[in-house]
Amino acid sequence: MNSVDELTRSRLREHREVFERYERDCLAKVQKLEERTQQYKEQQREREERLAQVPAQILLNVGGQVVKAAKSTLLKRESLLSEMLSSGKWQADKEGRLFLDRDADKFDRVLDYLQSDKELRMTEEESEELEFLWLYSEEGRIKMEDTERAQTTERGLDMQYRETEKMMTVVQKMEKETERREQKRRQAEEYIEELRETVVLDVRGKRYMTTKKTLQKAGESSMLSALASGRWTAETAEGYYIDRNKASFAYVLDYLRTGRWEAEQKVAEELVFFGIEKMSAVQERQAKRAKHCVKMWTTEAGCTTTFSDHERCVYSVTQLRNGHIATGSEDETVKIWTLDGTCTATFYGHASSVYSVTELRNGHIASGSTDKTVKIWTQDGTCIATFFGHTAPVWSVIQLRNGHIATGSRDNTVKIWTQDGTCTATFFGHTSDVYSVIQLSNGHIVTGSADKTVKIWTLDGTCTSTFSGHTDCVYSVTELSNGHIATGSEDKTVKIWTLDGTCTATFSGHTDGVRSLAELSYGQIASGSDDKTVKIWSLDGTCTATLSGHNDSVTSVTELSNGQLATASEDSSVKIWGQ
Repeated sequence: MNSVDELTRSRLREHREVFERYERDCLAKVQKLEERTQQYKEQQREREERLAQVPAQILLNVGGQVVKAAKSTLLKRESLLSEMLSSGKWQADKEGRLFLDRDADKFDRVLDYLQSDKELRMTEEESEELEFLWLYSEEGRIKMEDTERAQTTERGLDMQYRETEKMMTVVQKMEKETERREQKRRQAEEYIEELRETVVLDVRGKRYMTTKKTLQKAGESSMLSALASGRWTAETAEGYYIDRNKASFAYVLDYLRTGRWEAEQKVAEELVFFGIEKMSAVQERQAKRAKHCVKMWTTEAGCTTTFSDHERCVYSVTQLRNGHIATGSEDETVKIWTLDGTCTATFYGHASSVYSVTELRNGHIASGSTDKTVKIWTQDGTCIATFFGHTAPVWSVIQLRNGHIATGSRDNTVKIWTQDGTCTATFFGHTSDVYSVIQLSNGHIVTGSADKTVKIWTLDGTCTSTFSGHTDCVYSVTELSNGHIATGSEDKTVKIWTLDGTCTATFSGHTDGVRSLAELSYGQIASGSDDKTVKIWSLDGTCTATLSGHNDSVTSVTELSNGQLATASEDSSVKIWGQ
């Protein structure tokens, strides 16, 4: 036997050993798939038994107003409503009504949406109501009947490699679906617990009902928060009497439930009367983070985790609503990570560096690239839309409150897009790259540019103000909870501005350009720099901590929901920092 034959036999043995190991892994996966399917069937059986006990016509108490709805309507789409009904924990009151702490008029439109077989034209407020109830499109969801077909057709020792890979994908999707369902179940049960503590209000004869948690959002000094404290007893069975305008009070409750700035504008006088502390969109996010008992950042902070799966510079990092992290990189990909640094998905499709990544309200992800395009992705990495229109790299992508998308580009413009990629407006005014785009709580848009200026725009593209003061490119812009604006620049400084363009403070300390800014829950500001560090500042410009650990420029900084920081760097890594 010659050496060639021996080498061939040796390679065949190696391939056979690899195949046998792979075969064992596949059998284990098949067993796991069967267990998951049985678990799902049992959950479905219990769910259907509970739903069978629900009457065909359901009485709801929506914010104090009686609403009658068909069970078939509430179950037409998977939502918070269907999850609550199937939980068995959403209990009716003595009058047989299920309580929901929402606005009755907006809920009526939700029922119209559920009953319609066509897409209805919804206002921004109505769309936000749908989002609260989980009634937005979620792409890429695995169907359980597909898993059963996979079991039947793909089981056996002689399965082909390609078919086996398909089955493995089904297993992974089933695991994600099980995790998603469990998360939704917990969220529904938490909301049901909130609904157990109710407060009834009689506003000039109109009955309103809400929760203690909603009233407590008014702030400690508010009379409404005092009503939720338990120190007071309602005067009558109709609840606490309030001698104010009935229609205006509906907007007050809407503001407390949602934090919508539109509601705030409509009843500013009423908010003052009730002593309600005004909330900006930024403050609302901070309130959510407060439950994690976030502390002030000090010199004791350090890196807890490093993500190292990107092959080149990482330019953008953001947290998704499910707690995972999304990143964009010079390696032309978007990656999704768990907080322990496990990469769960990689999105391929861009032809050049990805500089900006953001999550949309419907759960999709938008990315901007130096290939001059914006792409929209489902969370499994399917690209469902590509926006063409910019003539140079796209540096910044955000979603506006009306659902549209705004982008900033090296072509010196800002563009506004619908989610199908139609460009509805182009803002001209900057004389160089637009690096950063944000929307303020008052609805206006703010941009930072390589022309050293910051501009404020109305949504129709009218520039209402230009801030001059930086001596080099403005890379980053963010709104602070006090209504001021913070900017980071290549001139190594961070500046704080009032909305009329007055610079009230300049933070000096970085030894190279400031690439990214984020306001933190404790009122501090984090800045990432080309000097490879992150600095934490108090609002008076005192640097309270410097985070060192990256080996190249820090390009993006964001605060996570647990109070930690995530940073992206040109050293190809993402780091998580804790105190």
